[in-house]
Amino acid sequence: VYRILNTDYLDDVSTRYIDPNLFANYFTGSKLTNALLLNDRQLEKHAGPNGRRGDPTDKDAYFSANIKIGLILGKERTH
Repeated sequence: VYRILNTDYLDDVSTRYIDPNLFANYFTGSKLTNALLLNDRQLEKHAGPNGRRGDPTDKDAYFSANIKIGLILGKERTH
């Protein structure tokens, strides 16, 4: 199944991000440190012009697949 979303936030690449001051309301210790470090990833080498990552006009999408395996127990096998 291919699903197209009406958002650009699934992959954490968009133009607006949460205010980092709010992280302290929800996290402490190492979780807070990680949230602050991962919040602003504009300095990564795949950032575009002006540190902008992604294209806000290109919405996110994803694939999903299901596999079903059946097993019959207790039935005698005849040749």
